[in-house]
Amino acid sequence: MEQKPRIGLDYIAFTGIPGIDSQHSELIFMLDAFTDNLKKDDTDADFIYNSMDGILSFMKSHFVTEEKLIEMMGFTKITDHKAQHKECIELFLKELKTLNEKDFTKAKLIQFIRAFRDTAIVHFSISDGDYVNYMEKLLSGRGKRDSIVSNARAVAV
Repeated sequence: MEQKPRIGLDYIAFTGIPGIDSQHSELIFMLDAFTDNLKKDDTDADFIYNSMDGILSFMKSHFVTEEKLIEMMGFTKITDHKAQHKECIELFLKELKTLNEKDFTKAKLIQFIRAFRDTAIVHFSISDGDYVNYMEKLLSGRGKRDSIVSNARAVAV
């Protein structure tokens, strides 16, 4: 049975776009599961590297999906939003490089993953909230509503 994220993302990261909400929940689940596994004594370097690589790949895929959606909407802050995504990836890549350093510890990595998770939740809540508010304004103009909703569903499946 699949575990749910430790927090109620329905309230914190709810965009109203099922595919995006699902990806947000999945990312938090992946980060939580990774943290739980890091606490085990038998966690080896291959597992750590492969897990981080998997999380990074999932994040990149999510960002591509989300950016297609907000670009399609004509979101005016798309450049800033993409820059935030780029910063997240760079931060994660920087941490991935520390895995081979002498002073690497699982405790430091757990601390990073927890902080990264918190940063992701803030991003979902605030930055993604910006494009949701923008989309809601577009939807209030009845002419574009059907096109935006059907395109959003197609992009974020």
